[in-house]
Amino acid sequence: MEVKKCIVCNATENEVPIIKLAYKGQELGICPAHIPLLIHNPENLVGVIDGAENMKGV
Repeated sequence: MEVKKCIVCNATENEVPIIKLAYKGQELGICPAHIPLLIHNPENLVGVIDGAENMKGV
């Protein structure tokens, strides 16, 4: 079984909780520390998430 990792910091589910996301057919994981980045500054995830350049933060 593959260990889930945060797409930002690569922390594993053995170290921190990992929240699963689905976006454009991708299954991704993110740790609680990086959820604000996903919400407020998704443009900083260009190159990490396909299509992040089209996301808008709130």
